[in-house]
Amino acid sequence: MASPRPCVKAPQQRILVQLVDQFGTREWSHIAKFLSGRIGKQCRERWNNHLRPDITKDSWSQEEDKILIEARKKLGNKWSEISKKLLGHTDNTIKNHWNATKRSQIAKKRRSKRKSLKLNALQKYIIEVEAAKEAEKKQLEDSISRMNIENQLNFNNANGSSGGLAARPEGEIEGYVPMMVNSGDDGMGNGFGAMNCDYGSYGMKFFPEVPMNQEIDLMKMFCKNS
Repeated sequence: MASPRPCVKAPQQRILVQLVDQFGTREWSHIAKFLSGRIGKQCRERWNNHLRPDITKDSWSQEEDKILIEARKKLGNKWSEISKKLLGHTDNTIKNHWNATKRSQIAKKRRSKRKSLKLNALQKYIIEVEAAKEAEKKQLEDSISRMNIENQLNFNNANGSSGGLAARPEGEIEGYVPMMVNSGDDGMGNGFGAMNCDYGSYGMKFFPEVPMNQEIDLMKMFCKNS
């Protein structure tokens, strides 16, 4: 079979139609060789989105808009899946129709703020979709704001319970400050032994809560006696 020799003056899309008639819709890389500056992907998309003979060129009807609305509710923005329910409309034309309707609705709203707008079914549905998106976005922002406030309050409470120092140790009893001392007798009859860094040798005794400077003096005295 002789290879086609497209005329230079002929539009490329006319040549593309002739090439598809000759080679079918699976040889896009081969077809692109006859179209200067084009690749297979470009040829395929041009054919599927614009040149296919079964593509509907007419304006969208109200019935088609209703089908689009119902499909969009179930499938979201899966335009290729939606196109299976709208014969004659490609995923690209469906997406373009959706976006163009949305832009048109926004433009009308800006021009006619005080006038009641006459909206079709698709425009009304798009308004509902956009309102739901805004509500979800605001809810997320409010949730993040509440979390930040709660974290800040917890941080302030933890650092403000001792005049700017860290929170009281775990196990503290109201009105008492736990102090770790040796439970053995140090020979002085007071029941306090030398303090060291071995946690296992410490016992826990509770003393009435005292000012911080007095507590520090007590700690120094224990260390000195050791």
